[in-house]
Amino acid sequence: MRAMAFTGFGADLEAADLPVPEPGPGEVLVKVLASSVNGFDLGVLGGYLKGVYDYEFSVVLGKDFAGTVGT
Repeated sequence: MRAMAFTGFGADLEAADLPVPEPGPGEVLVKVLASSVNGFDLGVLGGYLKGVYDYEFSVVLGKDFAGTVGT
């Protein structure tokens, strides 16, 4: 999948080819058609939430999104 991501705190945000995630029990896979970057995303990118949450890099920004649920 193609996504805007960063590889570590202080790294530049860049377009990246990442593996398509596998949904787990009780989850669905969404084909994202549009997304936005909000204040929380900018806090993550800026490292302000370092130590508050555990991050597995590459981190994809744009958690507010719209799309279609895959099958």
